Amino acid sequence: MATYRYWRLSGLTVPSAYLEIGEFQFIQANSLLASGATLTSALALWGGTVQSFNDGNPSTACSWTQATAQDPAFAVVWDFGAPKDVVGCQFYGYDNNSRFPSVFTVHASTDSSTWDLQGTFTATYPGNFTATSPFLWGVIVWPGPMLLGDMLQLVARTPTDFSQPQATSVPDMQQAAKPLAFGPGRISGTLKVLTLPAAREVRLHDRLTGQLLRKTVSAPNGAYAFNSLQLGRKYLVIGLDDTGQAVMHNAAVADMLEAGA
Repeated sequence: MATYRYWRLSGLTVPSAYLEIGEFQFIQANSLLASGATLTSALALWGGTVQSFNDGNPSTACSWTQATAQDPAFAVVWDFGAPKDVVGCQFYGYDNNSRFPSVFTVHASTDSSTWDLQGTFTATYPGNFTATSPFLWGVIVWPGPMLLGDMLQLVARTPTDFSQPQATSVPDMQQAAKPLAFGPGRISGTLKVLTLPAAREVRLHDRLTGQLLRKTVSAPNGAYAFNSLQLGRKYLVIGLDDTGQAVMHNAAVADMLEAGA
């Protein structure tokens, strides 16, 4: 449980040209936190009003362009006027699954100046006007097969010589066990087809395990960014020519990237 007056949604990854959400609600210990907070958006909306983001009605939506929603300066801030005990949050989908965020981050503050991280989460579209499962602070959700697969990959690479402790495998295990999409880091770049910037699908992989972490589409000027990443961890970025044209180009690969602050 966390008690703060101000709450902030940021660090979004959006799979298509726009972000559009029917409702975002915070959760108290035994109920949803009723709408009534003052909401502000750090950047301009594309459609709707920011207050409809939390008006208790999933059929009213607000939206931002993908470039705006993924801008490092993007944030929606709730001011409840007094501290609130909040344990988690949930989204409602609107009417387009491609406009739903795949990753988001929540911070909280007592003074709207210093922000405490509550968590970075991955999300899946729940359906039109339908709520997601709750995202809860401080709850570790172990993605069993995924994490187990990571562990098995590491074990397979380690010599099976039990005559001596395999100390070198311990850091690898600790690194694999960290949440892969959780931190203050950011990777950005420009995707080009031959020498020209282009809008194409861009994928972010964990370098150690190969796990796919995020997907996005670069802007028309080729710009892309992935937020809320671990500092010091190695990442792999792959740009795909996914236009389906008769002439296709090989994937563009940027390897051994580290997220910057």
